[in-house]
Amino acid sequence: MSGGLSGDVAGSPVVQQRNRIMAANMGRELDARGVSSSAIGLTIPRRLLADCAVERIPIFLDRERNRLLVARLHALYRRLPTATADDEPAIAGELTGFVRRLFDPSAASDVLQGPELDAGFVALVERLMDLHLASPDLSPDRLADGVGVSRTVLYRAFQNVGGVMHRVWEKRLEAIRIALEDPLETRALVRLASEHGFKDPAHLSRAFRARFGVTPREWRQTRRPHGTRTFERTPAQAHAWYERLGQR
Repeated sequence: MSGGLSGDVAGSPVVQQRNRIMAANMGRELDARGVSSSAIGLTIPRRLLADCAVERIPIFLDRERNRLLVARLHALYRRLPTATADDEPAIAGELTGFVRRLFDPSAASDVLQGPELDAGFVALVERLMDLHLASPDLSPDRLADGVGVSRTVLYRAFQNVGGVMHRVWEKRLEAIRIALEDPLETRALVRLASEHGFKDPAHLSRAFRARFGVTPREWRQTRRPHGTRTFERTPAQAHAWYERLGQR
């Protein structure tokens, strides 16, 4: 996500850059030096990739596969804070199916167009939405250009959620809803409206009430005392995950 590293994996020199996925076989020696970084790590047990030639997986994916996997990992990262133990099997199944498809070594044209990758493409577009929520010209044309597809492909990907711009406004309202719940959030409603693409507070208030049943001001007053739910990030939690991983 930021930073990078340089070194070698099993004797092969590597340079790791921002927003680039590196597939490292944990059975190989990694010797590298990195700068201050923020990264997402994903560990997949070999048994879940039994149908893949693991040794033939390249250290770096091609550009399209890399973009899809980066987007999928960001989507997973956003989803984890609200996920429960009951969600785990479905999340693991979806993700490993996606990775197996992505690592398909064939040159078949459908590898990057299969239904298993639809969620990765949607995540890629939604990440672009997140980066430009405040932009007044955040349009289907801009999103299609940003991910390198036609508007037809873009529309088809979002037809089951009410359309591309419907999703943009949903994300804008959701971002404001979360901000209003944060006890450390001090921005006034007029600023929140402006920074999330709304014309003015009245525009925001109408849209917010239609979506959540109350005004932004009412939501802030009733929800702020509860604070926001945060994802536990402690060494103990990480160790517990690895213990469970080793038992599977």
